[in-house]
Amino acid sequence: MDDATLKTRVNRLLKDMGEPRIRQDELNHALAQRWFGDYDLETEATDLVEMVAEHCREWRTAPVGRAESRAPDARGSQVRGTRPQEPPWWDLQVSRIWARYEPERREMSALFGLPDRDDQSGIFAVEELPELFDEVANTERSEGDWLLLDVPLWSEEEGDFEDELWPVWRGFHRPPPISRDGSVRETTAAERASEQKLYRLAETARRIADETGCLPYEAVVFLLCGERLAIPYVDVVFDPRYRGYVIVVRDRRIPVKDVAAEYRYCLDTLGPLARQPQEGPYLVAQFVEETWAAEPRLPWPQLYERFNEAHPGRYVSMKSFRQTYYSKRSKQKGK
Repeated sequence: MDDATLKTRVNRLLKDMGEPRIRQDELNHALAQRWFGDYDLETEATDLVEMVAEHCREWRTAPVGRAESRAPDARGSQVRGTRPQEPPWWDLQVSRIWARYEPERREMSALFGLPDRDDQSGIFAVEELPELFDEVANTERSEGDWLLLDVPLWSEEEGDFEDELWPVWRGFHRPPPISRDGSVRETTAAERASEQKLYRLAETARRIADETGCLPYEAVVFLLCGERLAIPYVDVVFDPRYRGYVIVVRDRRIPVKDVAAEYRYCLDTLGPLARQPQEGPYLVAQFVEETWAAEPRLPWPQLYERFNEAHPGRYVSMKSFRQTYYSKRSKQKGK
């Protein structure tokens, strides 16, 4: 589960809770929390989504005096570092990067029935895409390999793009990419041509997003709407797979001082990584069971108070603390 998928799933849950969508600064704050990396992104994704949504609501409602219980306010945060200024040549480089994907854009345009032209008759409007994808999905088979397509939606309320994740199918199961002799097996032209439209679009958009640093739905906007969106000059993101910050530099001309400045800015914004790997839910389960062994069925308020004394600021409410224990306990029993 990547950050875009996490954000979409958290927003759905927040909507059900009657809460506004998660802000980017709130998401960044969640990504940097000590408990975040203790969840397995494949087997504990649902628990992680619930935890982020619950903490998000608690951050918004925490008393002003409890600074440790609040997420940074985008309007009032004090950031010591400054972001590096993009040099004049970067805009030209961004244009060159997008130009590399013109063959893919023309391929997708032809696949979805657009004329091979560069004027406005050769693109879709962003507002048309959900209806277009819905019509195409009704003609395709839910069979074979599948991916998640990031569908861009324009929100008048937010004044920005939102996205929804739609499952899309290849239409058949492609053989493994490794042959029996251990050599890499390339996709044949016949296999590529027989893939269903939405799957081909999702696959192409994901590859472009991985290579450029844009979001998958932004790549969809480029492929079908012709919009060349911004590409990060220096990309510093928290990646839970590596349990730390990942720095991506896309041009050898970017100086070391700019990379260092962006990294310092992100550290000031997100904060240093203070957690120990694999603590989180395991630490809670161990603490509760050891305490109950010495004092059977000690009430939850006292358990939570003692845990906070030993590990201050780890959980901002007794509800999330107790939920973490029962979630981890049920998984341990199921093993």
